[in-house]
Amino acid sequence: MPVFNCFFKIINKNKISILIYVVIFIGLFIIISSTSNSNTDLSYSDTGVPMAVIDRDESDLSKALTGYLGDRQELVDLADDTEALQDALFFRDVEYILIIPDGFEDAFINMENVKLPEATSGIYIDTQINRYLATIRTYLNAEFELTDALAKTKNDLTLTTTVELSNKAQEDVSTLPYYFQFLPYILISLIISALVPVLMVFNQRDISKRTEASSLTLKGRNIQIALGCILPSLLLWGILMIAVVIINGSEVFTPTSALRILNSLVLLMVSVGIAFLLGQFLKSSESLSLMNNLISLGMAFLCGVFVPQELLGAGVLSIARFLPVYWYIRNNNLLTNMTHWSMTNAKPYFEGLLLQIGFAVALFAVALVVRRQKKFHPVV
Repeated sequence: MPVFNCFFKIINKNKISILIYVVIFIGLFIIISSTSNSNTDLSYSDTGVPMAVIDRDESDLSKALTGYLGDRQELVDLADDTEALQDALFFRDVEYILIIPDGFEDAFINMENVKLPEATSGIYIDTQINRYLATIRTYLNAEFELTDALAKTKNDLTLTTTVELSNKAQEDVSTLPYYFQFLPYILISLIISALVPVLMVFNQRDISKRTEASSLTLKGRNIQIALGCILPSLLLWGILMIAVVIINGSEVFTPTSALRILNSLVLLMVSVGIAFLLGQFLKSSESLSLMNNLISLGMAFLCGVFVPQELLGAGVLSIARFLPVYWYIRNNNLLTNMTHWSMTNAKPYFEGLLLQIGFAVALFAVALVVRRQKKFHPVV
């Protein structure tokens, strides 16, 4: 198998650069996996918003409302002066100013407020005020005296529920989904960088004519070149899978992880198909670098590698469905969200595999057609 042997000799000469790619990519994997799975502090504390209350009513209701807000917000004492209030708001001494007008208790006159337009704290305080007044009105409509209504409202709104935020679910999340999430960009870029330079050598005019003049048939030559693409690719993929085991340990040896690995193996076929097709067209290292970045980064951004698919727009997803990486990422997401295994749940996964295999077959078929056309219609 002279072509096959020559293929490996050329790869052996480029092994240093290929190994550098592998080391860099595995290092990137480790960084991405560790940072993506880092625990987040889920502690919660209720922080008061600096606000001022200008009570012009001085009634039992206005004082009760002021006390209610004082228990929940950070009250700032300000004079009832327009210039002083404007300065406090301008210099961010307060974020909200509530003005309770005279006669508020007698007729529930609408209150005035001034708040920072860009601050969400104003909405939060409005909600608290409306809740307090709505509770008061409920008791008054039920013919309770104001004193009783204020007491019951205070009692009702001081009831609290203990909320415990736990990061257990986050701690239990494996780094595997993140590892395989970024695999398409790394794997496609790596395979293109490893295989296309070799194919470019075989497609040089003098070497191609010398090979065609030999007794080796076109079919036999294509088979040997295809094998020369597949075996090194399997070796590189195997190195990346060994890295999975090293990073994640025993977590890899689960049925779900096996399906992730199968999904990545099918993606490897797609990657080899892309490299095999590019090798029929590219003639320089500059064009190789350009196409490598265009394809690997382009599909990574469009298909959900860097940005989750659920955050992508409908138009972007419509385009992404015509790209193989979309179906790889879709499968990875299905496995992440799968709570139990069943044939119904598995059907979309296997559909994604078949679509990726279809892309790979189409890429190899187009590449072989191009090689055949170049044989009978050589460029002089």
